[in-house]
Amino acid sequence: MHSDGGRIGDSPRNHPRFGAAASLAAVEIDPVGRQAECRIIDELLTAASAETSGAVVIRGEPGIGKSTLLHYARHRAREAGFTILGCRGLESESQLA
Repeated sequence: MHSDGGRIGDSPRNHPRFGAAASLAAVEIDPVGRQAECRIIDELLTAASAETSGAVVIRGEPGIGKSTLLHYARHRAREAGFTILGCRGLESESQLA
């Protein structure tokens, strides 16, 4: 359980801070103009299904769609049967990346 009341792996719609207003429809999107990035995410998930490890780093300026790509990745991973774990980073920790 997170210190903010959510359980690890909870979707936003089940999280006490987001409530019922956050719907699954919000993550069932095709990020506009991000087909290349979505293809990379899909390829990583396919490789992971074949027990090949990989990683992706999503970074950039505010408002360019990082959260949308993360929602896409989480949704696609759930569809593929993966267990979802989450974490959060702070800008002050960006030198660690």
